[in-house]
Amino acid sequence: MDSDCKCLLLHTEVRWLSKGKVLSRFISLRTEIIWFFDVENSGFEFLNDDDGWLEVAFLNDLFEKLNVLNLSLQGANENIIIITGKLKSFTDKLELWIKN
Repeated sequence: MDSDCKCLLLHTEVRWLSKGKVLSRFISLRTEIIWFFDVENSGFEFLNDDDGWLEVAFLNDLFEKLNVLNLSLQGANENIIIITGKLKSFTDKLELWIKN
């Protein structure tokens, strides 16, 4: 395999990796994860299903947007009016995504 990882740790701290980016990393390791669970015969056959991965990808996109929103709400120059506008805009976008 052409991955950077040579072994799969069963337990690891995610301090070095933003918790919001864990799904991105999970998706980038898709091939290795499927291979590992196939070799181990661990009952994770649902990982071979593309629909399941589409749901994970949707959640990944949603969490990326939430991370961007979270970062934009932080800072000394933010006030309640600006924050309220950003939150309203995000909820409007979220409703649009849900409809589609």
